[in-house]
Amino acid sequence: PEPFEALRFWPLGHVPRSPDPFAQIRRQRLLVVSPFLAVERLKGLAEEGEGHVLASRLEELEKMPKAALAGYASVHVLTDEAHDLDETPSDEVEAGPVPSARGLHAKLYVGDDGWNAHVWTGSANATNAAFGANVELLVQLTGKKSKVGVDAFLDAKAGLSSLLVPFKPSAQPVVPTELEEALEEAARVANRAIARAAWVAHITPDGADTYAVTLKLETGALRFAEGTTVRAWPIALPPDRGLPLDETCIARFSQCSMQALTAFFAFDVTVRGGSRVEHSVFVVRVRLVNPPEDRIARVLHGLLDDPAKVLRFLRLLLAQDPSQILDELDDDPETDPEPGAKVGRASANGDVAPLFESLVRTLARDPQRLQEVQRFVQELQGTAAGKSTLPADFDDVWTPLWATYQSMHAQGGAK
Repeated sequence: PEPFEALRFWPLGHVPRSPDPFAQIRRQRLLVVSPFLAVERLKGLAEEGEGHVLASRLEELEKMPKAALAGYASVHVLTDEAHDLDETPSDEVEAGPVPSARGLHAKLYVGDDGWNAHVWTGSANATNAAFGANVELLVQLTGKKSKVGVDAFLDAKAGLSSLLVPFKPSAQPVVPTELEEALEEAARVANRAIARAAWVAHITPDGADTYAVTLKLETGALRFAEGTTVRAWPIALPPDRGLPLDETCIARFSQCSMQALTAFFAFDVTVRGGSRVEHSVFVVRVRLVNPPEDRIARVLHGLLDDPAKVLRFLRLLLAQDPSQILDELDDDPETDPEPGAKVGRASANGDVAPLFESLVRTLARDPQRLQEVQRFVQELQGTAAGKSTLPADFDDVWTPLWATYQSMHAQGGAK
């Protein structure tokens, strides 16, 4: 989307050593907005460049030693007015424990890099866990520094500056109470134990086209501190389908559709003590046991169940700017071909380029991306239902293009 010119996704924690999103650029200046902080991560972010800016929660900044903040030219907290925008009116507050995190929730990183700037936003706090252990996701957007750089985000009239005030450390250091420290430690221990445990999800049919998913530990059991509750659910299901883990850490989800069968499970950990609450939600990848052999193909068919959807997906897969394709399709629903339409035929109004043009352009500019198309086509062709979603003359277009790519690759032409 404007004013950005490029987009990239950064999944973190799904492999033992995830790449560092910030190591790819020159960090001439950095804006960090994060509700939770860690000393080592703050120091690492500020190692390069100068004039860095940090915004976080007051109680989190109070915990940081001076050395952790030394690399930042200015440090800020939210204004009282910004907190008021986030607060629920007093007459609507429900009775119950007071959450420990309020006010700032956004995670945002902006880095100036020459004439350009990069913006990362997503789920990752500026902590060691977020960039070393947890499963997180950041989206990187790139544009001109004049439009999306640090100064642009801090613009006094329309930017973050109007919501921030300088951080002033208390004369007396804020010392967490014994209860707060105990709750934080209990939450850390629980999170670490869950993340390191060997989880499996056993899948068994429990209906004509539904499945039961039983989440459990491969061996042993977990013990949590008093006041700790843990809920879990497959991330393909809504959070309200979450189930509490019993003493044996077993949860059984019934009547799950094929699309709900996933190796990624969300864990919701809550530790309560008096009026205080420590709460966290994170995702863990588990081992699937006995998944349907054709699961991936059937999920694809469930999502892409006619040629029009397949063509749309292929165009998005090949697009340099997927948002432009989405805008075109949203603006003019008539641009979707009818089921069984010819691939080489342009849309009725000529606004959308034929798929053939996208394939040829990719072959010329970025040929290795055609491997993604080939994998997708093979998945669809693996079942009769999948084959039926391919447009009638798709093979006439795709087969010679794929043969050309293979010839280029064999001759060293595809780098």
